[in-house]
Amino acid sequence: MEANQALELDFTRNIGIYNDWSSRGQYAASCAVMWYVTQDPRYNAKALSILKNMDVGDEPNHYIWAMAAGSYAIAYDLMQPYLGSDDAMVRDKLATLTDKAYQDTNSVGDDYVSFWDAHGRDYPAIGIAGLALDGYTNPNHLPLKSNVTVWKACGDVYFYESDASHTNGGRPIYSYGYTLDGTDFLGSYKDYVVGWEIAYAQAYTHYYGVSLFQVYPQAQAYFTNELWNSLPIKYGTDYSTSGCEYAQYYDCIANLVDPVNRSYVLNFYDAEQANVKKDLLPKAHWLGQVDPITAFLTRKDYSDYPRSPPPYTSRIGDDQLYQVFRSSWDANSSWMGVVTKSPQVKDSEASREYNHQDQLAFEWYSRGAILMADGGENKRWGEAQYGLTEFYHNGMSLENPWSAWPNSKYGNMPSRGVWKSGALATTAVIESGWMNATLSRTNVTQVNNDDQSPLNIASRVSWERDVLFPDGDYFLVFDRLDSNDAWGFDNIFRPSTQDTQDSTNSCKPINITLYLDGQLYDWASLEYKSPVNVGSLNVVQWDTKNVFGEEVTGHLFTVPESPVTIMKMVGRTAGYDERAEDYVPVLVFRPQAGQSLYRVTALYANYRGEAPLNASDVPVSGNGNALMILGPDFADHAYSGTGTSTFGPFTTDADTVYVKTSADPIEYTMLNGKYIDYQSSPMVAFTDPVIYFTLKNTGKNILIAMDSENANTMALRFPNKGDKYVVRIDGRDRYDWKADVDMLELQVDSGKHTIEINEI
Repeated sequence: MEANQALELDFTRNIGIYNDWSSRGQYAASCAVMWYVTQDPRYNAKALSILKNMDVGDEPNHYIWAMAAGSYAIAYDLMQPYLGSDDAMVRDKLATLTDKAYQDTNSVGDDYVSFWDAHGRDYPAIGIAGLALDGYTNPNHLPLKSNVTVWKACGDVYFYESDASHTNGGRPIYSYGYTLDGTDFLGSYKDYVVGWEIAYAQAYTHYYGVSLFQVYPQAQAYFTNELWNSLPIKYGTDYSTSGCEYAQYYDCIANLVDPVNRSYVLNFYDAEQANVKKDLLPKAHWLGQVDPITAFLTRKDYSDYPRSPPPYTSRIGDDQLYQVFRSSWDANSSWMGVVTKSPQVKDSEASREYNHQDQLAFEWYSRGAILMADGGENKRWGEAQYGLTEFYHNGMSLENPWSAWPNSKYGNMPSRGVWKSGALATTAVIESGWMNATLSRTNVTQVNNDDQSPLNIASRVSWERDVLFPDGDYFLVFDRLDSNDAWGFDNIFRPSTQDTQDSTNSCKPINITLYLDGQLYDWASLEYKSPVNVGSLNVVQWDTKNVFGEEVTGHLFTVPESPVTIMKMVGRTAGYDERAEDYVPVLVFRPQAGQSLYRVTALYANYRGEAPLNASDVPVSGNGNALMILGPDFADHAYSGTGTSTFGPFTTDADTVYVKTSADPIEYTMLNGKYIDYQSSPMVAFTDPVIYFTLKNTGKNILIAMDSENANTMALRFPNKGDKYVVRIDGRDRYDWKADVDMLELQVDSGKHTIEINEI
């Protein structure tokens, strides 16, 4: 279309509304590609004319200079054989424009980087120009302040290794926008940069004969991030600015990905595009729609290439910004995404990232439905808060009991969200065949001051949020909060669904039927942002429909039972524009103020006609809280507290314990503790506390994963059958174990280990 329009324009003069450098460069590239495809001489002549008149045009916005250089470079690369004696002139003009664009990358200040609005796209575009001008020596001595070596470095060395053009200690440009695991700090802002980054990746690969993704694995992580962090239906999440978008560029990068991951990428893209055709989320839209020129030049036929899902399901790690749990690659699988921010986000030049109060917040999907969504980035209804406040997230907030803060203008409650830039560490990750878990901790020293600025608090609050996913069945969320002073520790939950109404002309409630402690509650009739106290409770259920039209019920059971305040708020779910901005219920559990809180929350779902799990609270002797989950053939106990506590048949000194029992305990996990007793007899004991210990007894063998800061002696309840066992640690046989009656004793070094006790 652009090439045909260009045929009617005279580029030796002002062409009207699209006379800016970037648009003229796009016309040049379009005509060059059409010549390459059709060999129609009209496109050849027009592309050459635009290139020769590169210096004609407007430069009203310096943000477009780099993109103009990149577009002209693509056109030049295709048309250079036909320039003849004009080649030197065009090279000089392209060099002048590229130099101008490069100088502009430092125009705000030597230490200023704006990844999404400028540098994340400008450096790759300048890099393309550098490749097209390779060998250029400025023979006519133009007053350039940079050279082709620097321009080429913008695309690779400065972007992925060390940026020499800013005074930021050589920090590479990519690190202002995303982490090594490929998660964009601002979610769908990725759309601002993905086009030029892909164009450069393809140009680099063609020029050097090796995939950019092979040289810089962080690039492959960025462009394949949706593969592992998307919902089971392959749409994206509501994290930060995201709105459940679907990636449109995977067929433009498949050639860059290594052969193994290419199989995963194509499998993902096929499934995603099939779901888009089914219109599973009709309000969602694309992410990363690549320029048609790049798409044409890079898309290939992969119809015969083998497809398969990745061998992993969950993707969790102690260095990740975003943790993802999933039970399988099936569209109906259980899934949870958890925000675990890394300190480098603080330097990302994105204030909306700092005060987006989603520290340690989660989203939950099960049985084909989004059952607890993040509030997303609402831009039209309510106060158009862009999802920046605490009530938009499944997280925590604080209340000041001795000097109450004024009611928040965002939620009409004296509750303040955790200021996000506080240091956060994921202290441990458990990945085993029966238990996946993340243990994350932050020290809260600031809260949101109701005007999107940080407010210092009088005493530090330690907040640990641990997520356990036993057997890929349901989720346990443990919130542990401690301080030297009393605080109100509020838990915020947002029952949700992707089954929403069209809010184009007015904000409408999502389609859920809500039950509080088993009683139907008409939340949709509440006044917007008007808190209502509904009494003390710990059971929440909501009925809705999943993306396939099936009826699903979400369940939340939490201890301790607490006074609850409900509000009707706005959230953006399962879409990006105002159509997806709906009223949602927000539940705030507000226990009595204290110096500590140890909350245990279970999240599970069922289809209509499927027997649900059954949750109940378990009395604790000691300091903590516990619950029990009954299934068809198991009873699970979950506890969190401090000191020595007894709950049901178990006694422990651990911070957190999970136990699955059938006739006897068959799985259990202990966090930060030394022992668990069962029916007054030792089940496992260590001489020093472990960071974590998790065990599964299959009946034929015992499997263990553990981590400990110190060397340890482990005593394990054990069905002693003499020497009829082989004990292995980290795959190596051990012969120094001891067995006495029904206990096995084993020396274990510090650090992470896997242990197998196999019956012969």
